[in-house]
Amino acid sequence: MTALARDETDTKAARVAAVRETTDALKAVLGRGEVGRRELDDAKALLMRLAEKRELFAAEDFPLPGPDVEKNNALYLLAAENEPALSLYLQVSGSGLDVPPHNHKTWAIIAGIDGIEENRFYERTETGPERSGGQEVGPGSAVAFEPEDLHSIHIHGQDCVLNFHMYGIPLDKLYGREYWHAGSGEWRLFPVQQGIVDRRDG
Repeated sequence: MTALARDETDTKAARVAAVRETTDALKAVLGRGEVGRRELDDAKALLMRLAEKRELFAAEDFPLPGPDVEKNNALYLLAAENEPALSLYLQVSGSGLDVPPHNHKTWAIIAGIDGIEENRFYERTETGPERSGGQEVGPGSAVAFEPEDLHSIHIHGQDCVLNFHMYGIPLDKLYGREYWHAGSGEWRLFPVQQGIVDRRDG
């Protein structure tokens, strides 16, 4: 085995171990009962600690789609647990990403690894989403959402942004998420997430 192959194998093993250690801690936090703000804050801190291990989650190990693919972001599954339920993903995004205001129908946490993802927050009104605040998520920061919280995501002027996205329901089974379609002035249903790359093996 070459030195490069050994390094890649060691990095994969360290990544799997770090994710397992974090998910074990997350299960203890999220299994205390109903997931509320206290549990989300504790889980957020654990996810930020994992995000500090940036050497294990380099962009070259989690590439963007090729230039012939329409999407400029990719989603990699790192962990999936049933009791309590949680799904952890690494999302990598290029410039020009705009996700409209939406909810999740489950709790959600985003923690920054590299680059900046702008999150805008909204209140739901009879005429649509009304801006109520926001937060930039990057290294050393995270944001958490309850099931009906609304936010939008925006990434511009950056080659590559990596962050963790974690949910109480797997994205490929998350039905009923709503997003605001500005063109028609109505709430519509998000299609179930497709094209997730399984990287639970590192």
